[in-house]
Amino acid sequence: MEKRIKRLRNWISSLKTKLPLDREKVSTLVARKLEDNEFFLSAKRVLLFYGLDDEVDTRQIIQNACSKGKIVYLPRCKKKEELFTIGRVNSLGDLEKSSYGIMEPKQNMHRDCSVEDLDLVILPGVVFDTKGNRIGRGKGYYDKFLKKTGKKTKRIGVAFDFQVVEDVSGRKHDEPVDVVVTEKRIIYVKKQGRSLQQKKSR
Repeated sequence: MEKRIKRLRNWISSLKTKLPLDREKVSTLVARKLEDNEFFLSAKRVLLFYGLDDEVDTRQIIQNACSKGKIVYLPRCKKKEELFTIGRVNSLGDLEKSSYGIMEPKQNMHRDCSVEDLDLVILPGVVFDTKGNRIGRGKGYYDKFLKKTGKKTKRIGVAFDFQVVEDVSGRKHDEPVDVVVTEKRIIYVKKQGRSLQQKKSR
C-alpha cells in the first residue's frame, strides 16, 4: 500500500512539472466554485491554508473570506511534534513566513476558537479520489487535526483537477473530506457507500 501511495505522489509531482498550467487562472476558477459552495457560504468559522507554490493559490479565498465577515483561521505548524495549532487572521497582512518557509499567522495572533467549533476546514492534498479519500505529503498534520474536529465540521479539499483519481482508499488513518473542489468540478461525497454527485463546468 505504501509503495502505491509513493508512486501516486511521484506521479502527481511529475504531472505538476509537465502539464501546462496557468496557476493564477486555474486558482481563480477553484476560488469561484468554492465561494459559491453552500458549505462555504453558511460557514462562520473557517480554517483555510496558504497554498504552496505547487498548490492552489488561496490568497484570494483568504482575503474574500475575511472581507465577508467570516472568522478565518490558518494553521501554525509545530514541526517537532508534527502537528499544528490555529491562529486567527483578519487579512493577508496578519501572515508571516515561518522558519519552515510557510506563510502562517503571526505569533501574536490569538486563537479564540476551539477546534471542535470550526464550521468548515478547507485543506490541500497531494491526491484526492472521487470517494473523498485524501493523500497528503506524508507527515499526517491534517489527519491528526481532523480527528479533533466536531461532527458538524465540514471538510472541503481543494486541488487541481489532475490531482483527482478514482481510488486511493485503504489506509485507515487517512481522514476523508466531504467535498472536493477543482477548477473543473465539485465532487460531493456520499457516505456509507452511496453514490456521489459531480458538478462539472460547462
